[in-house]
Amino acid sequence: QIYDIQNNWPMACHYYIQTYNLNPTRAESLTALARHYFAAHNFHASLLFAKQACSLQIPINAAVINRQVYLYERFMILLCSAWQLEQYEIGLEAIKKALLLHPTNPYFLESLQLFEEKLQNNST
Repeated sequence: QIYDIQNNWPMACHYYIQTYNLNPTRAESLTALARHYFAAHNFHASLLFAKQACSLQIPINAAVINRQVYLYERFMILLCSAWQLEQYEIGLEAIKKALLLHPTNPYFLESLQLFEEKLQNNST
């Protein structure tokens, strides 16, 4: 994270990927990569990393987890990236997974409606 804070993206990227390689069951480094690419408007890369992050389960036996990443951020980046790329099916899948973990989140509930409307309009 220190390289990310120092705006040394090549080193930050290297260490985020190394961290994921060391423990591919954790979503934090993938979410950091997705966050960076989303902010840089590289929505294809952000979708790639966020989609992988969203495929991971919340670690049960971990001493410390970033609950923000597991319950909210990884899904937010994926659904926003999917929206930008008009990949509405991917976004809808992300929202449904997010709602399983956080069923009362108003943003996810509103996004569910928006994605369903887009898919319905695209099918007619």
